[in-house]
Amino acid sequence: MESSEFHEKKIEEILKAYKSSDSPFVQGVCLFYIAVHTIDWVLARYDVSPSTHRGRKKLITRYLEETVFSKFDQLLIASIRIRYTEYAREEVNQEMKENLKELLKQLKENYSLDSNIVNGILEVLEN
Repeated sequence: MESSEFHEKKIEEILKAYKSSDSPFVQGVCLFYIAVHTIDWVLARYDVSPSTHRGRKKLITRYLEETVFSKFDQLLIASIRIRYTEYAREEVNQEMKENLKELLKQLKENYSLDSNIVNGILEVLEN
């Protein structure tokens, strides 16, 4: 089982990839995986670790509230769109950013996601 520290390092790694790319595809995939690892950071505090996105959705339903599930689901759908059914576009990434910001707000306020993590992500997204 990965620890919350593992997920912090993964977030840092993903943020570096996001910042260094100007590809909407790469950035969209990064946005999704930032969401994955912030949720996994919270779930690690419950001593649970999902091994698949389906497993993660079940754990979100079990441990977290509907708003978190909804935002994650929207990010997952957008990620699937840009990976499999359409070309990545800035409009989709902007939608993903807004959903990610709302997800981060919920995780910070209701599940004590570390403020430093949230602020680091928001700083990258806003620049």
